Amino acid sequence: MIKNALYASTPDNWQLALKRYKPSGKVAKYPVILCHGLGGNASCVDFGREGSKKWEKYSLAAYLYEGGNGGVKFDVWVAELRGRNGSQTFSPLRHPEKYRWCVDDYINKDMPSIIDFVRNTYYKEKKRHPKVFWVGKSMGGMIAYAYGEGEGKHHLKGVVTIGSPAAFDYVASKEWPSFFRSIAKHLYPRRISIPVRWLKVIERVGMLDKLKHLMANEKNIYKQILKEYFEKSLDNTIASKVFSHFAIFIKYHDFCRYPKNPWLYDIFYRFPFIRRYFAPYSYKHNLRKFTSPLLTIAGGGDKTAPPQEIKYAFENVGSKDKKYIEFSVENGYSANYGHIDLNLGKKANEEVYPAIYEWLIKRC
Repeated sequence: MIKNALYASTPDNWQLALKRYKPSGKVAKYPVILCHGLGGNASCVDFGREGSKKWEKYSLAAYLYEGGNGGVKFDVWVAELRGRNGSQTFSPLRHPEKYRWCVDDYINKDMPSIIDFVRNTYYKEKKRHPKVFWVGKSMGGMIAYAYGEGEGKHHLKGVVTIGSPAAFDYVASKEWPSFFRSIAKHLYPRRISIPVRWLKVIERVGMLDKLKHLMANEKNIYKQILKEYFEKSLDNTIASKVFSHFAIFIKYHDFCRYPKNPWLYDIFYRFPFIRRYFAPYSYKHNLRKFTSPLLTIAGGGDKTAPPQEIKYAFENVGSKDKKYIEFSVENGYSANYGHIDLNLGKKANEEVYPAIYEWLIKRC
């Protein structure tokens, strides 16, 4: 649970937990919202107990809130999407019907509700509706691409994506498809959507070590930190339809809306002249509509979101102000960063976090 949480309401009555770090002194003009990824919760970007040494070293929220190394501070909001520990509005046992969402719901309901809540809070305090910075880890960045293709772009001062794929051309040829096939029968029946404590399912089918291998460069992260990450950051109840949605991304090499008729889309996918009638809107193929300032961050050793995936988004957005950074030995950094390492690696607060801070502060 998030201590002293504030709550943003969605159109379908989920209460999304927000942790605010409101600094004093010299504060940046625009607030920063941090968002976790697919299976995670707030502790992905705000790791450790507030004020502890672990928090000082590993929390991106702490780094921005404290002004990096003594610079201008940011008003930081750590968000949780529906279903996470702090935002578990509905009991999975008593209200399983509430667990039928997919990635589109994060884009169309959760993200707008979070941004509106932050902007309206500013209006109450300072009589202005500021634009916001959105910093998204993995899927938290993916939903920002999609949100920024529509009218939401007018509310974004800038976006930072950390290991956020958009093509699914490269990860689809790696190890992830076999991983999804191995757990498919447990996680994503397409005709229904059920609440899933997904990490428990993975433990039960003996895939936990495989998941760690896919998500981290284990030489670049301390064993205890990785253990705590899995225990605290990934133990969430999520709709099985979300995993079905990601399976669609990987199968069709497309970051797209959930198909209205997924079975028909499967059948007719091989026939282009028919497929177009069943094909959902593609966020991937409309990236040009995303025009907000953008910092894209990739890990040189990331198996979950390979650098090629990140580069695809970077090269295809319509943003004029954009920057790409790949954290790898070849580029002069301490390691080839894996997916989790980008925010919990041994030197993430010395290499990754300063890059994010400097990019944000230059746009204030």
